[in-house]
Amino acid sequence: MRPPLEATAVPRKVVVAAVRRKTGLGQARSAGKFGIRLRTLQDWEQGRCQPTTMGRARPVLIDRDPRAVVRALKADWGD
Repeated sequence: MRPPLEATAVPRKVVVAAVRRKTGLGQARSAGKFGIRLRTLQDWEQGRCQPTTMGRARPVLIDRDPRAVVRALKADWGD
């Protein structure tokens, strides 16, 4: 049995464009690699809308360990 997860705070604001640029990827490639709709990524970066709490969590994870995010998204969860 896995231990319970600890509660975590997600930052209220994430500079999505800065995280993407840090990966060295363009918008289209970044969106495809990290499972984000291109239009959504563009909207976030251009300030047309703000990501939800879950939306803000993804750039934080990408910033910390982009390879882990890619591995997790490719994982077969048996669905």
